[in-house]
Amino acid sequence: MILAFAPPPDLDELGSVDESLDTSGRSYPDLTVDYLSASWTSADAGDSKSISTRIKNDGDASSGSFRWALYLSTDTTITTSDIQLDYWTQSSISAGSTRTSTKSVTIPSSITGGYYY
Repeated sequence: MILAFAPPPDLDELGSVDESLDTSGRSYPDLTVDYLSASWTSADAGDSKSISTRIKNDGDASSGSFRWALYLSTDTTITTSDIQLDYWTQSSISAGSTRTSTKSVTIPSSITGGYYY
């Protein structure tokens, strides 16, 4: 099976966000996945594989802890309806900082051959 990985699309790119926000001087985190990499190009169902990620906080406030997940999708529109590989709880990321990690995921036995994002 061939797996291709792409970072999740930004909501703005999907056209599903109409931005109008008055922050009234408040500070907010702004988290993005700015790096996603797999050193492998194919996998079989049941394989355990490593994926490296970097999450960046472009905001002006710490994020607090949060949960994030990796998904496999048969198209470039990645949603929670796609196949969740795993999820993790991330400790707070300070404003302007990044957090890099390598996670191990298991390719589900239900996966059929094909291309995935």
